[in-house]
Amino acid sequence: MRIMLEVVNVTHKFGGLYALQDVSFKLKEKSIMGLIGPNGSGKTTLINVISGIYKPVAGKILLEGKDITGLKPNDICKMGILRTFQIPRLFLRQTVLDNVMYGALFGRKKPVSLSEAREDSLYFLNFVGLGHKKNLMASQINVYERKMVELAMALNALPRVLLLDELVAGANPQEMLFCMEIVKKIRDEFGITILWIEHVMKAIMNVAETIVVLNFGKKIAEGSPKEIARNKEVIEAYLGAEYKIG
Repeated sequence: MRIMLEVVNVTHKFGGLYALQDVSFKLKEKSIMGLIGPNGSGKTTLINVISGIYKPVAGKILLEGKDITGLKPNDICKMGILRTFQIPRLFLRQTVLDNVMYGALFGRKKPVSLSEAREDSLYFLNFVGLGHKKNLMASQINVYERKMVELAMALNALPRVLLLDELVAGANPQEMLFCMEIVKKIRDEFGITILWIEHVMKAIMNVAETIVVLNFGKKIAEGSPKEIARNKEVIEAYLGAEYKIG
């Protein structure tokens, strides 16, 4: 299976403080990789580097072997890398449907008509379970629903790589199970490659095929969920003794 996204020795800092130090990994096409670690470990900074918000001070990002390091976020978006945010960024004074339409209208490489954008938006809203709320203002829905709308917006841009930042945060148990199934369907039905930051271990351990662990900006482990759950350094730095196996 080919490599869709590669992070190569990425380093980034804010002033004199290193947020990422020599981080590397490869994300295979049509796979789901989890990205975990304590708060402040550099997870969101890495997503910001991949999506073009930050330019790393060293290292590079490759999309299917092409160096995209330092490109503008809108250019990276149109190349097929889309992301969601820890705190959803919606147009609160516009409808749920309008928000999702922006994904098609401004996120795709090729222009799309308003009618096609609307049709696709309704499809993706139904996909995330919110078709019945299409005419509500974005300000009228709760945080979990806003996350789902933002996910639908990202999907409407037809990504090849999807970067998810704490999709399950704030969800109740039923919503969490729905999110887990949605992430798997995104990979299985659309063939989208996924990098998923998550603190809810039940979700990430049951969905991701491989997991990368960051701590203080450094990669301290990479492997299957089972391998990560047995890793002593990961247990001490993040998971806690309740995850120790054997």
